[in-house]
Amino acid sequence: TIKDHNEYGILSPLHLNGNGDKLDGGFANYAGPEYTDGLLSDLSLSKVSDVYESRFVNAAAWLVSKKCLETVGGFDPIFFHYGEDYNYCQRVHYHDLKVGIVPAVKIYHDREYKQQAYESEQIFRHYLITVADINNDHYLRDKKKLYRQDKIRMISSLLRRDLKRFRQNRNNIKLKRKFFPEVLESRKKNIKGGPVYIS
Repeated sequence: TIKDHNEYGILSPLHLNGNGDKLDGGFANYAGPEYTDGLLSDLSLSKVSDVYESRFVNAAAWLVSKKCLETVGGFDPIFFHYGEDYNYCQRVHYHDLKVGIVPAVKIYHDREYKQQAYESEQIFRHYLITVADINNDHYLRDKKKLYRQDKIRMISSLLRRDLKRFRQNRNNIKLKRKFFPEVLESRKKNIKGGPVYIS
């Protein structure tokens, strides 16, 4: 299918839950109109197309074209776990390729019982996804806004005498500041593109 749709850098199947009796919870969000126009509506009316263009689909089962790997490269190592697929889709779009969902193909994504990330991890991941997005020309403004939110959370936790959360928020600010030069370097590499992360 990817040969027939060479404007797509990524094609993904439908993601079912581990039992195969409904859509995977996260995927159901990505299949919705905010990310993928028309897919859920067409599925419910049984009039599906071959491929639906999407802003994002998680990397549980991607078919990535050779052209995409040569143009975009691999996953960015600044993302340890989670967020790397969001960042990759941002880069795919930046380099004028598309992300698509192929509803005729299905996989089972058995992840319902996985532990959720801690709040501080989610906050840091959101920061990386926002600031490392090479489509975002206002990343410096967004970085400052996210720092302000961290400071508000830190002060709020101190006022509530929640020292554990205060320390988490303080450490998050320190980590973001320490990590920012790597984010800038990542942006430069990803704007340039190419197989910079493929060994």
